[in-house]
Amino acid sequence: MSIVARSLEMLDDLGLAQAAIERGVPLHTLNFYQGTTVLAEMDVTAVDSPFPLDLCIPQ
Repeated sequence: MSIVARSLEMLDDLGLAQAAIERGVPLHTLNFYQGTTVLAEMDVTAVDSPFPLDLCIPQ
């Protein structure tokens, strides 16, 4: 599961963001491939948020 910045902000309001971040893997860039060719790269840190990342965390 991936949690985006806005969802982390909402979890922070509940006091849960830090615990999620400690258990997850921060993602800063998403790459899209077709085979071995990179089609696109998206910087997920380019958001106006105290949590400029996507967070990959187990369900």
